Amino acid sequence: MFEVPQQPVFFDFVKTPFGVFRIGATQTGVASIDFPRRWRVPKFRDKATRQVRGILKRTKDYLKYFSSRKSSPRNEPQIDWHFFTSFEERILRTLKKVPSGSVISYSALAKRAGIPRGARAVGNALNRNPIPILIPCHRVIRKNQDLGGYRMGHHWKQKLLKLEGFEVKV
Repeated sequence: MFEVPQQPVFFDFVKTPFGVFRIGATQTGVASIDFPRRWRVPKFRDKATRQVRGILKRTKDYLKYFSSRKSSPRNEPQIDWHFFTSFEERILRTLKKVPSGSVISYSALAKRAGIPRGARAVGNALNRNPIPILIPCHRVIRKNQDLGGYRMGHHWKQKLLKLEGFEVKV
């Protein structure tokens, strides 16, 4: 059975042109990015270590930059891969190599990750991705060029692809 190491996750919030995102990070890296909703931003937060505060700051800077420009900043925050199975990690690390402004089909991503005929498994791994944008599951579309699904909603997938310069057909 797969066991996730027990590390505390610390949260912070970042205001972007798209709304307020919530970021979770551990000592190892980013653990989650939650899309805008009506967050109640606490006045007092748990005391994070200097390392975690640095990860949170880099992630906040990354999201601000990403949401205001058409490309991603060069200095991406590190990811805490402990929350993924080795299978999911293989798929998601392969996905991170797809450049901004490009898309890939589920089946092509499966093939690149060394999982021929694994399109459905790719879809399942993407659906479990707790770090959208940083792990760009919005760049995966269907083979017929249909956008396909997106856990955060179809409108977010369209918005993120347009922001990266991909021409979305409605």
